[in-house]
Amino acid sequence: MAFSYFCPHCGKHFDAPGICPLCQVSLLPHPQQATSENRYCTRCGARISMKEQLFCTSCGAPLSDRVPQQSYGIPPQKKKFPVWGMVGIVLGSVLILIFVVLVLLFGFGILSSERSATHPNQWYQDNGGYSDSQDEPNGLVHTNAKILITSLTYGTGEDLGFLLMDGQFVEVGLNIINTQDRTITLSSSNFYLTEDATGEKIYPYSEMGSEKTSIQIEANEAVAGALSFEIRPDAAYHFNFIETDGTLISSFALSK
Repeated sequence: MAFSYFCPHCGKHFDAPGICPLCQVSLLPHPQQATSENRYCTRCGARISMKEQLFCTSCGAPLSDRVPQQSYGIPPQKKKFPVWGMVGIVLGSVLILIFVVLVLLFGFGILSSERSATHPNQWYQDNGGYSDSQDEPNGLVHTNAKILITSLTYGTGEDLGFLLMDGQFVEVGLNIINTQDRTITLSSSNFYLTEDATGEKIYPYSEMGSEKTSIQIEANEAVAGALSFEIRPDAAYHFNFIETDGTLISSFALSK
């Protein structure tokens, strides 16, 4: 059966004029059925009265003898970013942050190790303990020096080359470290022995009562030297270091 009419909205074909039951739009005759005297608008179905008319006077649509065809184009789809992609970006950012932190910590560790190698902060003595000066608010009074006993030598004055040849002495070898960024000055009065039994203080020995030269230590440097003390051979002693204001900083038991 040949269909003579169609719906301009959905494109369905019918064999009689009327209204499309689905779209409720007036049916139009097929182009091959229309004549120059009987033309219709394919959009609104209005009759075209003029032969050379190019646009519909009712809806303004361009006139065409072609039957409209329904388009079945694929609708555009929104691109979804995969969840695993987001997780990868987050993990990558975290790993980069951890790497940067490790590099910074490694750099600070190298600087710290270089500084501690140049300016040690722990000093031990074989028969004593740990020497560490205490921080005080008055930096001009406290030197914050650190003391290391490197050797103990017992003998007579003759053994050590003193005029008091028959006296009994102990010579204490020292390393004195300046931990500050300024020059510090120490004197023999910063060091003394105490007899364990009596608490008697014994200051460094000097020939004929002469005053010993002050010890100056440049910033962040160390000096080595020795102090001698006259002792009793049967007594036990502690070696002490005090600050210039009398604060006791470290005390080491001397062994034989």
